[in-house]
Amino acid sequence: MSMEARDLTANSDASKKKRRKAAQQVREARDRLTSTTGTRPAFDYELLRQYAQNRL
Repeated sequence: MSMEARDLTANSDASKKKRRKAAQQVREARDRLTSTTGTRPAFDYELLRQYAQNRL
């Protein structure tokens, strides 16, 4: 593999990692914004489950 090909591959991998991280951050922010409590949906579900369990 030539030096140029290695550089392109390295750049491509770095770009993929940056895009993946940015997409994850956007998903987390969207989850917090759409949550009624401002927390992650998993926490909301767990809180609701515990409330329902205590009501029974």
